[in-house]
Amino acid sequence: MTRKSAWIGFFILALSVLFSWLLVRNADPPKDEGRPTDFATTHNQSSVNKDPIPTSDSAGSASLNSGNRPFHMTAFFFRFEGNQLTLSEQRIVEGHVKTLRHVRKTGRVYCKLADRNGNLIWEHSLRDPRLLHYDYLDEEGKLAGGMERLENADFLLRAPVFPNAHSLEIIDFTESDEGQVIFSMTLK
Repeated sequence: MTRKSAWIGFFILALSVLFSWLLVRNADPPKDEGRPTDFATTHNQSSVNKDPIPTSDSAGSASLNSGNRPFHMTAFFFRFEGNQLTLSEQRIVEGHVKTLRHVRKTGRVYCKLADRNGNLIWEHSLRDPRLLHYDYLDEEGKLAGGMERLENADFLLRAPVFPNAHSLEIIDFTESDEGQVIFSMTLK
């Protein structure tokens, strides 16, 4: 192969890499119809409002997140003292809320956001934060473990920010299948 044909081959390869990079850079992201948006974190797509809260640009006009602005979520800091649940702090922070494919209630702490009419906007469940699971090595060097129920426990609930969210309710399904409302508040 001559030196001239080697340079032509290199030039063609460089152009194809550049062209591929430009195509990927300007391509629309793939649409995944089975997956909720960043702010809809429930398996029940038909009853969920998937619109995130608009963000404001420097001019003050509302616009939806354009990809270069951060998403926001509400961080609720809770504390269990016995069976009493209290809100320690609430603030809006940057970040994403993970999507649960299936929200289980039985044996879990269930959380839901609703609008003014009581319609479900978002739901989430988590393990009982009062239960501490642990592992250790016994005298024989074998792995053993156990569980202990703590009297006091702190936990963080991350919830998406919805403009029409009106209330937050937390229901304890750890002791019965009917559940017991342990926390309820009206959002501002």
